[in-house]
Amino acid sequence: MPSSVTKALAGNFKSYGACYHQKWVLSKGHRHSSLEKELELLSKTQKLDRRNFHSWNYRRFVMEGVHYEEILQLYNDLMTLDPSHVQYYKDEHSVALLRKETSSNESLSRHLFRYRNMNNIACLSLSYFKLSRMASVEKLLFVQMLDLSHNELRTAEGLEAMQLLCCLNLSHNRIRSFSALGSLRHLKQLKVLDVSHNHMGGN
Repeated sequence: MPSSVTKALAGNFKSYGACYHQKWVLSKGHRHSSLEKELELLSKTQKLDRRNFHSWNYRRFVMEGVHYEEILQLYNDLMTLDPSHVQYYKDEHSVALLRKETSSNESLSRHLFRYRNMNNIACLSLSYFKLSRMASVEKLLFVQMLDLSHNELRTAEGLEAMQLLCCLNLSHNRIRSFSALGSLRHLKQLKVLDVSHNHMGGN
């Protein structure tokens, strides 16, 4: 990060101009000399104010230009460096991992299979991925059976876009209330739902 930007953030950690300037620099093809230092500074500004949206937007912009494996490793590192925001980093790690595994037909096919004796129904297994959040499902809208068992999901939010789902396995996750499943009411085709082993406690 240029020294002028660093000084601007030091004087005012909410500086829109500093974040905008650095975003403009990166958009012209100039990369970071140290991405870790860039993210470390952003973490510090976000600790001072969780509602610093300029900083959050800039962090997302930075991460978009990095290879998936680097992104995943960075979120793993951030969980250690900034434990107070570990759940946020887990959720973002989940989103990046899901994008990685669905980024191409080749990667997606490793988790996809079809039941020929059931009208060639499309089944996707994403179990044991340690997913804590579902997002970026736009490439999964054709899936009819989805196995998300043995993950770390706390809610079904994000799955409502998958309108063709008829069978959903959410067993062995971290869902603690029926209200966390509210988004599933929009899935008109859903016939089978497994939420066993989730310590469901009520509303």
